[in-house]
Amino acid sequence: MTSLISKEVICPNCGTEGSITLYSSINVTLNPELQKKMDNGELFIWKCPNCEKKYICIYPFIYHDMEKGILQCLFLNISEERLKEFGLSGIIKINW
Repeated sequence: MTSLISKEVICPNCGTEGSITLYSSINVTLNPELQKKMDNGELFIWKCPNCEKKYICIYPFIYHDMEKGILQCLFLNISEERLKEFGLSGIIKINW
C-alpha cells in the first residue's frame, strides 16, 4: 500500500512556509506510475510558493515491489553535482 503524509516545510531561501505531500510508503506494484516519479526525483521535489526555488526533500520511506519481492527502507542521497544538474537550490531534511 502507498501511504501519504502532508508536512509543513520552510523555504531555506525566503522563510516561506509551505506544504508537501510525502510518501512514507511506495508500492510500485499497486502504483506503477510512482516508479518513474521516484526514479526522476519528482516525488521528492518541493517548490517554494513564494520565491519558486526548488528543493529536494530527504526522508526515509518504505519501497515495496511485490512482483520482485523487494521491501526496503530507503533514504535518498544526492550529491551537490546532481542538485545543480536538476536545477535544485538545496536539500530540506524531513524528520518524521
